This record gives sequence, structure tokens and C-alpha cells, in this order.
Amino acid sequence: MHVFVVIVHDIHGLGGGLPTLLLHDLVDPLLRLIQALAQRAHQGDTLLEILQGFLQRDLTTFQPFDQVLQLLQRIFKRKNLGIFLSICHTSPPKNWIAVSLSPDLRPLQWKIGNQVPAMPAESHSSLYALDDWTILGVGGADASDFLHGQFTNDLLALLEDQAQLAAYCMPKGQMIANFLVWRTTESQYRIALPSGLAQAVSQRLQLFKLRSDVEIESLAESLSLFGITESYLEEHPASPVELPQSPLGKTETGPYTAIAWPGPRPRWLVTCPPDAATALWEGSEAPSSGSDLWRLWDIEDGIPFVRVENREQFVPQHLNLDLVDAISFSKGCYPGQEVVARMKYRGQIKFRTYRLSGDCDEAPVPGDPIHLSEDPNARPCGRVVDARIPPGGGPCQILASVRAADAGQPLRAQRPDGPPLEQLPLPYELTEGE
Repeated sequence: MHVFVVIVHDIHGLGGGLPTLLLHDLVDPLLRLIQALAQRAHQGDTLLEILQGFLQRDLTTFQPFDQVLQLLQRIFKRKNLGIFLSICHTSPPKNWIAVSLSPDLRPLQWKIGNQVPAMPAESHSSLYALDDWTILGVGGADASDFLHGQFTNDLLALLEDQAQLAAYCMPKGQMIANFLVWRTTESQYRIALPSGLAQAVSQRLQLFKLRSDVEIESLAESLSLFGITESYLEEHPASPVELPQSPLGKTETGPYTAIAWPGPRPRWLVTCPPDAATALWEGSEAPSSGSDLWRLWDIEDGIPFVRVENREQFVPQHLNLDLVDAISFSKGCYPGQEVVARMKYRGQIKFRTYRLSGDCDEAPVPGDPIHLSEDPNARPCGRVVDARIPPGGGPCQILASVRAADAGQPLRAQRPDGPPLEQLPLPYELTEGE
């Protein structure tokens, strides 16, 4: 797999200009730095270990991990440099040097420019690396009862060949995260969720396990995650993975676990140890990141996931989780259960998640406001859950939690005079404000 690294100059104090000569003078030392970092990654070191070795500092005390990157940025700014690392999917800022490394860590090419460079083309139409998702593992004799008392869905009813959508809430109902959860053949639980929320979920579970026989661990280093689409088996007839066909079905084939992703579009999540991953694309190049495309499909399929930017901003019904079978109203207590039940039985669901579309220069960030266009002085009527611009261009696709009474009204993204938004249908029936 090619590693794509971008080194970005800090141009503060340079009058907005960046001398080309300065860039050329830095190419050789920057290439050596990139190769040193890539060599450590090639040897199996984690990003945290690489940064610790490079900075000669213990970074484990920095929480959240964004602070590590901020520290790195500050250190490089002392030398009038900034650094930005990407694995084939994040758009870098302007004024960049882009270096593509081959699998044996030889620099293939470098470029200088003041426009966002095109990312490497996706090498697969059916297999994608989901590098913004991770897995938590929960085991122990009390794991089932413990998780059942923490999550919104009924884990005691979870079959071995099924997965569930569920959420983890604060006592007042605000969601810390929502995720997929399943049980392995060894009666261990796996929780797949956006990487930025894994630490918050893990720490809160640790807080409440008390004397229960429960072990909670991150499996980020021991399990890789991939997304598979419908044509995968045609393109890879010798694939070692068996794909389940029932909604949220689960199969385990040797080291591979496959989960049917929620929604009407045929998609699957596949997890496996890193050393077993290459068999998924045997005979072709390793897959590039599909995280942005996967999020776009979640938006189009009406499957919302909380992100670190909008953590604790929504209660489950505001994200339609009751409509996608992520809440059990017949189970016992869990954090936030009273608020969630009251909304159902007293008809107080004032917000719902809607699918919107608009011509945005940049995709809104989760948590950005949604406004009523005819009322510029009013408070926002909703918040962005997630938004993505299709890879080939076109209108930005948005999931937003909006006040049900304002649904169907002219809406605008981010500000009262922002891009106008069109409401699009969801693939399931939406109960508005009921």
C-alpha cells in the first residue's frame, strides 16, 4: 500500500508567499524525515510510538489524541514548519509538498503547489479500508449483563449470528456514541465505532464496571477494518470471507468476521488481524481508504453516527435510532433510559434526522447549525449530524437533526444566508414529532 504523506509549510510571517527556493532546499531533509517515519510504520509501530520516538517525549498522557497532533504542530512551527500526515484520504491545506512512497519506502514522486492535490485514485470498486473506525473488545463472565445495562438495545437477545445497532448515553439521554455490537463464538463482545469516540466509550465503561468480571480493551492494533460492497465476490471469487445475507447478519470464517451493514445498500464490514488482511485483495493492489465514501453512503441510507465533533449533542430519537432498531423499549434500565422512554410514550420527539442536499463549497462539519432561511435572527433549528461532498463533485449530502415543526421549510446550512438546502427522502418511514 502506498503511504501518502504531506508536509505543509507554516507561512505565518511570510506575507502570504512561500518562496519556491525554500521549498526546494527542504526537499531532501523532508524526504529523509518521511522515510524515517514510514520505516517505523513499516516495522509495525503505532502512530503513537512513532511520534514518541521522534519527539523523545511520553505522549500517553495527552488526551484526547488531538493534543498530540497539536503538540507536533507547535514543535514544527518553531522551525517555521507545519506537518500534516494522511493515509490516502484527507485533503491537506494549501501550500504543500506531497510525497508518495512505494511499499519498499522509496520516494516515488514529490510535488509543490498551492492547490489541494488530488488524492491517489481508489484501486478498488468493492473493497475499502475503513481507517476512521476501530473496535473495542469486551469480555468476562459478567460482560453480557454489564453491557445490557449500559446500552440502548437488548444485548441479552443478541444472537450469535447477528449484530445490533445500539447507543451509549449520558444520564440525561445525550449520546456519547452509537455503534455496531456483536458477540464472537467465544462469547466476547465487539463494538465497532468511529475511532475518535473509542476512548470516551471505553473510559465510561471502565467507570461503571466496578467489581464486575468485565475486561475492556482497544483492539485497534490487533484488528483491521474493511468495507465491502456488492461486487466484491465477483471481483474476488477466491475470497476467504463468507458474506452474510440477512440484515445485520454475522459470519465468522477463520480469522474473518463479516457483518451486514445496516441500510438498504448491500455493504459489509469485515474485520481481521492485520496479517490476514492481504488475502482479501490477493492478486491486486491493497485497498485505499474508503472512509469518506462510506460516510457518504451512510448519509444517503439515513444511518447516522455520532462523531467526536457532535458528541453528547443528540438523544437517540433525534437521530432516528428508534426507526433503525437501535433501541429496545422492553428492556430494563440503562443510562438515559428514562429520557428515551419519556420521549416515546409522551410523544415528545421534537427533533428528527432528515436528509438534505445543497451546493456547499466545503462540507459542513458535524455540529454545524442549520437555519431557517426566512428567519435570520432566530436560533438554529437543527444541527448537522454528518455531511460529505461526493468524490466526483455535486451537491453536498447532509444528515441533520432538525426541529420536526420546521421540516419542509426553506433551510440553510451553517448560517442564515448560507447555501439553501433541499430535503430528500429517507429509505425508511419518518415519524415526525410523534
